[in-house]
Amino acid sequence: MENNWLRLQKGVKMHDIWFQQYITNDTHTWHVHDKAYTGTYYLELPKDGPKTQFLFPHNLKKAFTVDVEEGDIIFFPCSLIHRSPP
Repeated sequence: MENNWLRLQKGVKMHDIWFQQYITNDTHTWHVHDKAYTGTYYLELPKDGPKTQFLFPHNLKKAFTVDVEEGDIIFFPCSLIHRSPP
């Protein structure tokens, strides 16, 4: 097994796993990832904490969020523009 790959059941592979922990008012600007899918694990998320924002693919002036809470994991296409707002 390669060092940078984690093999999961039924052929699913995870590549380039990393984490980022935010402190109050930290942000990660709009971005995309390479490969096919990416995900976010909400290890710690205050009830009133900001949620990851996504841009609608056919209307890049309009953003949306997903209703998540601490402990949730979401997966989405890498090409979906997203950010962590302050």
